[in-house]
Parts: sequence; C-alpha cells; structure tokens
Amino acid sequence: MNSLLEQNRLLYKIAREYYENHLTQNDIANKFGLSRIKISRLLHLARENKIVTITLHAPDALTAEREEALEKRYGLEEARIIQCEETIEQREIARALAPAATDILLRRLTPDCIVGVTWGNTIQAFVDALPLKPQHNIKIVQLNGELSPIWRLENSAELSRQLAFKLSAELHVLSAPGLARTKEAADLFKNDTLIAETLRLAARANIAVLGIGMLQKSSRILLDNGLLSENDIQELDAKTAVGDIALRYINANGRPLNLALDDRIIGLTFEQLCKIPCVIAVAGGEQKHAAIRAALKTHMINVLVTDHVTAAYLLKAES
Repeated sequence: MNSLLEQNRLLYKIAREYYENHLTQNDIANKFGLSRIKISRLLHLARENKIVTITLHAPDALTAEREEALEKRYGLEEARIIQCEETIEQREIARALAPAATDILLRRLTPDCIVGVTWGNTIQAFVDALPLKPQHNIKIVQLNGELSPIWRLENSAELSRQLAFKLSAELHVLSAPGLARTKEAADLFKNDTLIAETLRLAARANIAVLGIGMLQKSSRILLDNGLLSENDIQELDAKTAVGDIALRYINANGRPLNLALDDRIIGLTFEQLCKIPCVIAVAGGEQKHAAIRAALKTHMINVLVTDHVTAAYLLKAES
C-alpha cells in the first residue's frame, strides 16, 4: 500500500470537510477519531503539500494595494481607503468615511472592552453611521472633557451617550471642560473624585476612536468658544503646530509640543493616548493632509480610515 497516497487521501478528506463543508476542527476530529490538535496539523500539512491552495481576490485590487502600502509605510495594523468626490466638503468626507470606521470598530470589539471617544464632526458622523448593535459588557468613556456647548451635536458627552445607547454599553462621561481657563482650575477638576476615576478608566481603554484636528479650523473653533486665547494661538504658531489628537498638539514630525495650555487640558495625556492598544483614526480631506501625516508619525495610530486623495498624498510624501 502506498502510504504517501493514503496520507494525501486523508489530507484531502479533512481539507474538504473544513474548507468546503465548513465543519469545525472539533467536528472533524470527532468524525475521524483524531485530536483537534492533530486536525490542525494535518490542515497545515495539506497547505504545505499543495492539496489546499488559497487565492485571494481583492474586490478592488488598486485600493487593496494602496492600503497595504499605507500599512507598511506608517506601521499600521489596518488602513481603509474610501473613494470620495474630490470636491466635497469636510463634513461630507466624514460621512463617507464613517461606515467603514463603524465596521472596523464592531469587528474589533470584545467582551469587557473599554472604548474611548473624543468629539467633533468626524466622530458625530461615525456615531450617526453606527447601527444598533448591542454588545456584551462594553464600557464607553470620554477621553477628554467638553470642547463645545452642551447643545451642540458634536459635544463629546452627547456623542458618548449615543454610542453607549447603540452598543447597549455602560457609559462614563467626563463632567468637566476639555480646557480650563487656568492650570489651577484644571487641577481642581482633575482632583475631583468622579473625574479622576473617569480619567483612570479612559487611560485603560482598549480602543479609541478619534478624529485628527487641523490647526487653523480647530483652533478657530476653540478661540470662538473662549477656550483658547490669542496668546495660545500665538504659541501654537510659534511652535509650528500642524494639528492635534484629542487636543494634544503636534508638529509636522509627530512630536508633541510642550505648551502652556497642556496643563489646562482635562483629558488623557499624549503618553496615555499612545498606550491605548488600538487607536482608530478617522480623517480625510485636503485641508487635513499635513495634520494626518503628522499624526501617523506619532506611531499612536493603529488603524486609519481615510479618503483616496489623502491616501495618495500620504504615499507620495517624503519620509
């Protein structure tokens, strides 16, 4: 009897049950009187012996190649590129990117997961696009305090509430301004028992979903809301800030800036944000190109959802 032929017959049968009939490895083990570990090894051997070959067919080969190139270039776990009209505005770009970002979040959620969320139009679009998907034992927590009036839809507490509702999650709001007027006022907030507890929980987040702020627009909004002063704007300009991540400003090289306003921020520090295992950034549009590139250079971001024009810019930009 040809032992090699018999082995290959067995490999074929096991592979067929697994790949075509979709039996689990445990089911196959029971059927053939083998251990699950043995089945796993035989499936591996079936691939080595070319009894099983796997061919991947990308739904959009060019986009898939560019996503892989972005991942390699910037050390990302995952990149997702969305085709957008080149003339659409920032809000429309955010709405176009949002469905892909929600798919990624839902895929990465696990029981007992803590999800941190920021504020702004991009996160609003993300929350709007998220379907009702109740999860098991998920916590939603704000990563920074309020940066817009409570009645605004992009208010971080409101977005956190909507996200928690859609996921049937436990909600932890940060009942404080995102930026206090003085360091002393910020210290008082951060020393409050409930706020300190929420910040500790935020620092333990497994996943963060955030946008990337561009200096001119975001700083103008904060200035109009009375959160930034003209002196703050001048310091940002003097230190060549290009954008922010959760109000932590960075330069073009992705380095955090040592700013006077840092002590007034009620939210996670730059170092704490960097320690979150999975940071999903949703950002696109020509106005944000420099800020997005700088944010990727921080190596804080694991997953990027962006538009095809921004992706092309990021791939062409010099290292």
